[in-house]
Amino acid sequence: MPKVISPANSKGGVAKTTSSVNLGHELACCGKKVLIIDGDSQRSATKNLGIEPRPGQATIYAVITEPSLGIKRAVVAYTGTPRYPVQYPPGGRLDVIPGAKQITEAPTAFDKSRDRQPVPTFNHVLPYIIEHFCGEYDYVIIDPSPSQDRVNAAIIYAADAIIAPVAAEPMAMDGVQELLESLLEMNAARDGLRLAGQTKLAGLLIAKVYPDQMKLVASLQQALDGAHIAHFGPTYIPYTTAGWESTGERVPIAIYAPDDAAAQAYRIVTQAL
Repeated sequence: MPKVISPANSKGGVAKTTSSVNLGHELACCGKKVLIIDGDSQRSATKNLGIEPRPGQATIYAVITEPSLGIKRAVVAYTGTPRYPVQYPPGGRLDVIPGAKQITEAPTAFDKSRDRQPVPTFNHVLPYIIEHFCGEYDYVIIDPSPSQDRVNAAIIYAADAIIAPVAAEPMAMDGVQELLESLLEMNAARDGLRLAGQTKLAGLLIAKVYPDQMKLVASLQQALDGAHIAHFGPTYIPYTTAGWESTGERVPIAIYAPDDAAAQAYRIVTQAL
């Protein structure tokens, strides 16, 4: 079974998609087989990697509303762009299941067809897909949307671990406490849903840090240590020019600028994983 990871934070603009894409790339560079599932209605990971599904190709919407048909019809192999081709070492691979604008409608569509579905509830769909169709992968990374809806709840139930990207701001700890409380509630609800396992916190990841925010970063890291909340030590993701330019080029940061500070930070986080 692959290890399933998802960035989690109900706030937008905290580097969830950036983390999904760059951690997926770094894991593939380590010789791992990685699948990114784009669970965001804005299709952020799909667009970030410059993937345009061909007409009629299945997306995540088709996969989670008709899970018994598997994932091969939707999987796209990532090879970079003509300007920045990507080739992974032996064993390494990065595949993507493209996102869909209508993913927010998927729970309702599933409910209407429940009598012919292989699982009893929508919360069981992603675990079913991972168990039956993702055995060739070492890691599955599910990129969520910045919302608290049924799709995001299903993503967290499917994850072995979440990484929580947070901004370096004075109110960050309030959001962290809310996230941890929500995670505890969802894990407690698993027995009633007959969902095995637990979703753990791999760590808080302080991201999009500007040079003048270093005091905030140090203060936040100290607060996390004091509260015994897992994080990635002194590592944080700086906001760099190469970071946002790479998004425009539709490639991971390390492909666009291998020595960039943000790319190096994601390598460290990857090793920690």
